[in-house]
Amino acid sequence: MTPRTLAHLLFSLLLSGSVFAQNQSRPRVPEQEYFYWQLDSLAANFRERPSSKELDTFFLNKNKYFPNDVPAFPDEVIAARLHDLGSPIQLDFNHAVKAYINMYSFERREQVARMLGLGFTYFPIFEEIFEKEGLPHEFIYLAAVESALNTHAVSRAGATGIWQFMFSTGKMYNLQIDSYVDERRDPVKATYAAAKYFKDMYRVYHDWLLVIAAYNCGPGNVNKAIRLSGGKTNFWEISPYLPAETRGYVPAYIAANYIFHYASEHNLYPMPLDFSYRSDTIHVSRQKITLQQIADITGADFYTLKDLNPELKTNTIPYSPKPYVLRLPHPIAMKFVNGRDSIFDLIASINPDSILKKYATDRISPLSRQPYMTRNAPEASTFGN
Repeated sequence: MTPRTLAHLLFSLLLSGSVFAQNQSRPRVPEQEYFYWQLDSLAANFRERPSSKELDTFFLNKNKYFPNDVPAFPDEVIAARLHDLGSPIQLDFNHAVKAYINMYSFERREQVARMLGLGFTYFPIFEEIFEKEGLPHEFIYLAAVESALNTHAVSRAGATGIWQFMFSTGKMYNLQIDSYVDERRDPVKATYAAAKYFKDMYRVYHDWLLVIAAYNCGPGNVNKAIRLSGGKTNFWEISPYLPAETRGYVPAYIAANYIFHYASEHNLYPMPLDFSYRSDTIHVSRQKITLQQIADITGADFYTLKDLNPELKTNTIPYSPKPYVLRLPHPIAMKFVNGRDSIFDLIASINPDSILKKYATDRISPLSRQPYMTRNAPEASTFGN
């Protein structure tokens, strides 16, 4: 060990009490296997494009880590950090939670960086909705467990979208699912549906961890586990009677809370992405036109349009008298304002029966409260302002 390396190690230990991780495999608990499979699947289908710009981590790297440093911390430090979050959702620390924190902080660092980057886009949306619905803001991190914040995610069981709704549950919560549109992919509408589900389950269980368990495996399985446990209503006490995936799901959620709040302590930083949910809208009715045609007409990037309108299953706006709310990047939407007649003439040449209503500013203003961003990053970007 060179004097410089030794000095750096001692300096880091003095700063944070950390012990740098060794390059060794860490044993998985059986419940983790599904999540490893899920993260691999999501990584293979990751849509958002990394930015060509590199993130300046000078202000984020408050512990002065070297780029390849992978810090580790004693259990008592992690437990204290979880406790200090002061969440209304019970964030326990135990061997199961530790296993998922290790997964995120040691083995899935690149995916965590992607999720941190996507958090700038989606967490303000989730926070505002949960605030309106009277739910703990900490539910935002459940989407990271469900889909790694991928609006296009589809599980092997058919659960779809950023909140991974099954078909029947999506329909139950009034999400439109047909040949053209799947609102389970819409981060706004699906989040409202998830919020309603959480509130419905809380009226049944009066315990947020049981609500989260029910979101994963359904209330029938939670009720069965309560019955088999002799009537206990604590998640950890009924956990042995739950499906294996759910036994890992709640610890994974607690670990996600930890890793998003304490990312910089683990030398993890957001991956910049060439995508923002900043958008304005136009209302389209009696119009069957593809996103590619809109891109050709307006000069918009096709993949940006696709990511702004992920609920379109075939990239085609369906012909319907009911208005479809099309999200467009602000500069492109302004083209509809400034060159409205000529653009509408072009669209009408594709479909003479088309009707595009006047440009509308349907926007969502995010809340300023952004837990991990406030801790680990400069002021986060917002959308629709």
